[in-house]
Amino acid sequence: MLYLFLVPALVYVAVFCYAPMYGVQIAFKNFKASKGIMGSAWVGLAHFKTFFSSPRFMLLLTNTLSVSVYSIIVGFPIPIILALLFNYVQYPWFKKFAQTVSYAPHFISTIVLVAMMQQMFASPSALMKTGGIWNALQICRMAEENGVECMLGCMLESRLSVAAAAHLAAGQKIITRADLDGPSLCAIDPYAGGPEFDGAVIRMTDDAGVGVKNIPCEFWS
Repeated sequence: MLYLFLVPALVYVAVFCYAPMYGVQIAFKNFKASKGIMGSAWVGLAHFKTFFSSPRFMLLLTNTLSVSVYSIIVGFPIPIILALLFNYVQYPWFKKFAQTVSYAPHFISTIVLVAMMQQMFASPSALMKTGGIWNALQICRMAEENGVECMLGCMLESRLSVAAAAHLAAGQKIITRADLDGPSLCAIDPYAGGPEFDGAVIRMTDDAGVGVKNIPCEFWS
C-alpha cells in the first residue's frame, strides 16, 4: 500500500516530463499548424543542417556558452554573499526593504522584463515594422531632416521582403546599417533570386524589379 504514495509523483513525471516529449519531433519536420505534428512532412536533419551551416552559428554558440559560464561564475556566489551581507544589517526596516527590492524582480517574467528593457534602451532610429516601403521612406526623410541615422533589420524573412529592404537601404544614404540575413535562417524559402549574400556584404543583381523569381507553389500547401 505504501507504493500508492508514489502514484501522484509518477503521474506528475508522466504528464509534465514525458508527455511534452511528443512535440520534440517538430525539430525533424516541416511543421505546419494547419496539418498538425503528425500531418507535417518529415525533413530529417534539414533544420539542423541549416542551423549548423548558418553564418551566425559560431556567434550563437559563443553567446550561449558565455552566458552559461557567466551564470555559473556570477549566479552562484553572489546570492550567498548578498545573504551574508543582509545578515549583518543592523536596521531591521532597511534589511526587510533591501530583501524585498532584491527579490522583487523574480516575480516579473522574463518576457515582461525584456519588453521593459527594450522600451527603455531601444534606439528610436531602427526601422522596424513600419507598415511598408512608403512609411519607411517617410521615416527616412524625417530622419535625414533631423540628422538621425537609421538601421534596417529583419527576423525570419523571405528573400522577397529582404530584397525590398536591401534596395531601400541602397537608395537611402541615411540608412547606415543593415541586418538582413533572415533568409539564411529559413529552412525553406518560397522565393528564389534577389540579392546575393557574401558574408557581411549584400550584392544587388541586374534582374528586373527586386530580382526575385521562381516561386514554387508547392511550398504554400
